[in-house]
Amino acid sequence: MRMMAAVAFGLILAAGLPAHAADCPANASKASYDMWPANTLRPGQTFTGKHPCGREMTCTGGQVNVKGSRVCRWK
Repeated sequence: MRMMAAVAFGLILAAGLPAHAADCPANASKASYDMWPANTLRPGQTFTGKHPCGREMTCTGGQVNVKGSRVCRWK
């Protein structure tokens, strides 16, 4: 009985996750500035973090002072 309750609870939690992630911005690179301000990611290095919307993203730092050179994707 406990196992069934735990599984049901897990399913309820999992059902809420996609709706939360759906609130995330479409463009991961633009959204990354909510987490890491301009010129804070070292060029060529990869960083992973969780956006305030609850979804994880991975970014590779771009050239210093070159707008749009940061490359990010949602996980």
